Amino acid sequence: MAMPAPTPSSSPRTSSSSATRSFTGSGSSDSPDEGRFLPGTLVAERYRILGLLGRGGMGEVYRATDLRLSQQVALKFLPESTAADPDTLARFNNEVRIARQVSHPNVCRVYDIGEVDGQPYISMEYVDGENLSALLRRIGRLPNDTAIEMARKLCAGLAAAHDKGVLHRDLKPANIMIDGRGQVLVTDFGLAGIASQIQGAEIKHGTPAYMAPEQLAGTEVTVRSDIYALGLVLYEMFSGKRAFEANSLAEMTRLREENAPPSLVSQVRDLDPVVERVIRRCLDTHWRLRRPCREGIRWRRHWRLARHRRRSWWRARRTARRCGRWLLWRLCWQFWRAWRGFRSCDRRRPGFRKLPSRIRRMR
Repeated sequence: MAMPAPTPSSSPRTSSSSATRSFTGSGSSDSPDEGRFLPGTLVAERYRILGLLGRGGMGEVYRATDLRLSQQVALKFLPESTAADPDTLARFNNEVRIARQVSHPNVCRVYDIGEVDGQPYISMEYVDGENLSALLRRIGRLPNDTAIEMARKLCAGLAAAHDKGVLHRDLKPANIMIDGRGQVLVTDFGLAGIASQIQGAEIKHGTPAYMAPEQLAGTEVTVRSDIYALGLVLYEMFSGKRAFEANSLAEMTRLREENAPPSLVSQVRDLDPVVERVIRRCLDTHWRLRRPCREGIRWRRHWRLARHRRRSWWRARRTARRCGRWLLWRLCWQFWRAWRGFRSCDRRRPGFRKLPSRIRRMR
């Protein structure tokens, strides 16, 4: 599926909260539209700024050219107000450390971390496309076949992180990039962490609209918490709507505990019920019942083949039954013809006399 070129409000492979920016002290601009650096500015004597991709609460993201490697990259810079905060810097460094542990075609690659005039930045892969949130706002919902293929790639990238013991903790459409070839990439590992190291107040970090019930309650966060967020994203991909609409956090928590999301089959035409069963399993309130992502990938990858095999088996069984009935009928018919012929021959023999009814019955 071809995607349009990014607009000033779009982001690179990483979202605006996780993409990196590198700056040089010179050439900064006070214009809010151009960001801190004008196009053409040389940063760290290596990166030439091409333009501002986007900005958010976690910083600004620039598109730049790596003069040393002759390729385009995305540079993410922290906000100037928080660049000296120790906690923010620790989270910034953790993003790079965690993201570099995960290597997969469906995960955004992080190249390097650096600092220019006291401004830390991250350089990462640039994606010529748009994020899933912008795509859904533009077209409403994805076609069923496209959504299934994109869901498989999304699951593959998330499973690669889980295989390394990494929890994303902020999976949402804005942190999923789609390039011009239709490739899906998971971005923004700013809140990611090792499962065994996330404790206390860190459990509740994330976007509430895409957090699992146990994460909202602050009890625990596990791989299956990411699976819940995955279910919410998949529901939005297939329907174009959020699974739960609420005006407050308390209302959202109550809806998730008391109600199931509206049926997808009733909203989406020609949607296979198997897809809805998978999404509902991801959105199960009890985290122990959620399907692990690696199993979900294998299941989604082969669900069409399995359905085809089941249908083929039923067709073969039905054909065998029909052939068996036809053969049985044919044999009975042939036996009946032979028996009638034998009786006719008996009657045509010379000297044939009609036997008494008692003897005929005995025959």
